[in-house]
Amino acid sequence: MLDNGFFGNLFDLNGDGEIDALERSFDLAAFVGLMEEDKEDDEE
Repeated sequence: MLDNGFFGNLFDLNGDGEIDALERSFDLAAFVGLMEEDKEDDEE
């Protein structure tokens, strides 16, 4: 499992060494955004 999210501790905004629910949602949103951008690039 991705305990530190898709981007490691990049979204550990409070610096406690753990990714909480809000930080994990930012991590997931960034990942989904990149995947959607990649999909759009593939469709062109």
